[in-house]
Amino acid sequence: MSRHPGARPRCRTGADGWGPCHPLAGARYVGAMLAMTMAGAVGSVVEAFYHSKVRPMANYRCIVMTNPVPGREDEYNDWYDNRHLDDVLSIPGFVRAQRFECAVPLSAEPPKFRYLSIYEIESDDIAATIELLVATAGTNSMKMSEAMDMNASAIVYRARGPAKEATAVRAPPATIFGVDADLGTN
Repeated sequence: MSRHPGARPRCRTGADGWGPCHPLAGARYVGAMLAMTMAGAVGSVVEAFYHSKVRPMANYRCIVMTNPVPGREDEYNDWYDNRHLDDVLSIPGFVRAQRFECAVPLSAEPPKFRYLSIYEIESDDIAATIELLVATAGTNSMKMSEAMDMNASAIVYRARGPAKEATAVRAPPATIFGVDADLGTN
């Protein structure tokens, strides 16, 4: 995984240098699929994509749940938001990070962790990527804060398929003064 500082591996390229980040990669891929279809080639688009040179790296999410040390929440949040996220994103393969704070617990018991961080990872060797993260933690490249409770939880998940999005969001019917605004009836 040698690379110049600051660069993040986001694409797998073929011997010809083409990859999914090349400006014409999408057009090249669509053109290849169209040519195969017109030529009557047998096989699925998924198979063709797998064998093409335009292929994304494996996609993972690292879910980290943490708490601050009591009485040091401001220090913890300052360190996490302004230092730690950037330190983690300097590790090759880590491409995006976002933090969350518990808003609405869905059980009667209070949540064990108040804060959640989600790191997006693109890597062909997740074990090596995580090994580098663990080796870097606590060094000058990734100083840890004493304001964070070290009883944290971290799990890496691999994507099982593409993300799905809602096709349409249906809002509940609006009512104005007891009258259904959509139908104009009571």
